[in-house]
Amino acid sequence: MNVDHEVSLLVEQIHRLGTRDKDGKLKVKFCVLFNDDQCANLFEAMVGTLKGAKRKKIW
Repeated sequence: MNVDHEVSLLVEQIHRLGTRDKDGKLKVKFCVLFNDDQCANLFEAMVGTLKGAKRKKIW
C-alpha cells in the first residue's frame, strides 16, 4: 500500500466534502467521509488511511 498516494486521495476528498470554519480551517466529519459512495469506493481501508495521515501529521 502506498500511504502517500492514499493520503493524497483522502486530502482530495476532504477538499470535496469539507467546509471551512470561522478560522478558515477545512473540516469534514468522519461520518460524512464514511457515508459518501465515492469515498467508500476509493478507500477500502479508510481507517488505515486516516491513521497513516495522522502519523505523517498531514491531518
